Amino acid sequence: MRYNITYMEHTISWRSIFRIILTGLFILLCIKLVGVVLIIVVSMMVAAAFSPIVNKLKTKMPIALASVLVMLALLSPIVIVSISIIPNLIQQFPDILHTINSTLGKMTILPSSIRELDLTQYTSNIASYILQSTSKITSFITTFITVVFLTLYFLIDSEKLLSLIYSFVPENYNEKAKQLVAEVSRVNGQYIRGNLLISVICGIVIFIGLSILKVPYAGSLALFAAIVDLLPLVGAFLGAVPAVILAFSISPLIGILTIALFLIYQQVENNLLAPNIYTRALDLSPALSFISVIIGASLFGMFGAFIALPVAASLPTIINFIKGNHFKA
Repeated sequence: MRYNITYMEHTISWRSIFRIILTGLFILLCIKLVGVVLIIVVSMMVAAAFSPIVNKLKTKMPIALASVLVMLALLSPIVIVSISIIPNLIQQFPDILHTINSTLGKMTILPSSIRELDLTQYTSNIASYILQSTSKITSFITTFITVVFLTLYFLIDSEKLLSLIYSFVPENYNEKAKQLVAEVSRVNGQYIRGNLLISVICGIVIFIGLSILKVPYAGSLALFAAIVDLLPLVGAFLGAVPAVILAFSISPLIGILTIALFLIYQQVENNLLAPNIYTRALDLSPALSFISVIIGASLFGMFGAFIALPVAASLPTIINFIKGNHFKA
């Protein structure tokens, strides 16, 4: 019996090798610069959120002045909160943790592993680590300042920047590209503006409710609830935990009323505020939203969780423009 064996020669040209090397270098560069890319994405999202306000103001004043005024209006609440509330929060933080720790220890319905937790010890270790890690604090401040100035740049030179981007797009696709950019900017802008507004409403409502119930540290707890409310899906639960535990330290009735306060507010936010403020900008299923947040948080931490939903909401728009009737020459 004879077997005919045919040997096939695969030739790889130098051009193919060069392309493979170039692709590998590009992927490596993206991995190395992922932090820079994330800063640029966040800055562009913030700029997209407030560009409609700048566009209205620039009819009455220079665009540079309009952009600076919008950024000052955005940063002023952050500065005021940082100066007036955060120092009190830092001062009250050990007392809050001690109260939470003692309250957890008295809750016999909880597992012993939770009741025996010493939160004050963990927190002191974290605090000392943060104080020693001056490079991390410097990095955070540098990142924040970079985002502020990049956002300002995107607001002032948005037209020039978009013109540069459109110059790389074939002329017959130019109009479609403009429609795509406008739609993605609308989705991201509505999300960020809506998220910030809902967070402010959350902080005010929770502060009023906790003050009426006479829960201690109402201001600090409301600030914490407002900040974590920026995180989609999980923020509402995280914001309620310390307030509920402190409320139970007063009495079971106050604890139950505090739970009711957060539950009622979340129902109002989910069914009344969010649909009207977002105006269905984020047309995502709950399952897809949850998966997006998990992936974003796993890859980029808190920043990733924050931008996960608008990025995920933008993908259907991009896909529709590519595979639908859009982008047809």
